[in-house]
Amino acid sequence: MIWLEHHKRHTPYYDVSLPPEAAAMIHEKLEWTSPCEMAKKVLTIFPTALHQQVHKTWMTMSETLWKRDAEQLSSVKLLLSECKDNVNLLDIPILEGGMGYAKDYWTFAWKICGNRPGFHMQVSL
Repeated sequence: MIWLEHHKRHTPYYDVSLPPEAAAMIHEKLEWTSPCEMAKKVLTIFPTALHQQVHKTWMTMSETLWKRDAEQLSSVKLLLSECKDNVNLLDIPILEGGMGYAKDYWTFAWKICGNRPGFHMQVSL
């Protein structure tokens, strides 16, 4: 049997890091673009950057906008409580025997919100 181990990292032939200018560009437009939109803009100016680099940078930076806690459920509750003038939080009990059906939640939300003109309803489960 042969066992090989790498003890040294190879020196890249060229710089594969995201240019600082690209990171600054992502940060500047963070609130107004999606990762895909940003990747198109960055890759036009910095062709050696990778789509994955832009996406990861955007995702990491955007956490400052919405992440309030390391635990996901606590984080979303804190974020939504900050927007209480624009959001209705419903504490729907779990139906007996399981989690219930998405159809039941949709029907429940529709009855509360109704079919109001110009009203946007988003139901998250």
